Amino acid sequence: MKRLALVAGALLALVFVPGCHHDDRALDAAVEITPGMWKVTATEGIKGVPSSTQQHSGSHCVTAKDLAKGYRQWIPELGGCTSKNFVAGANKINWDLACTGNYKGTGSGDVVFSGDSYEGEVTIHVVYFPHPVFHLKLTGTRTGDCP
Repeated sequence: MKRLALVAGALLALVFVPGCHHDDRALDAAVEITPGMWKVTATEGIKGVPSSTQQHSGSHCVTAKDLAKGYRQWIPELGGCTSKNFVAGANKINWDLACTGNYKGTGSGDVVFSGDSYEGEVTIHVVYFPHPVFHLKLTGTRTGDCP
């Protein structure tokens, strides 16, 4: 369980801390959100193990300059996992995960953007856990203007 808490904390930080730039215009265009203060919540756990569910939340100011850095900053990544096969929809991004090391397995994720909110999920089928499905649900809500 301690490992899962660390994973969720790292994922939560990556969700709303501006990151790398990528110039794939279709994927960048799918990120339809409004700059401002955002409250982000990550709920993670192992499917079938209710006691493994943990929730983490925080707030972050997202500026127009942050949005110009591209879609990759909105894709949570887990150490040891590689995100690939990105597909953009009108306001949605889907991708696949391939994980090695402590979390060996495969998975997928998606994020749907709606201007003042977004929701996403990441599911990883871990090879060696007795309950092998790690699930992360992400929600973000714009709460107002940045200070």
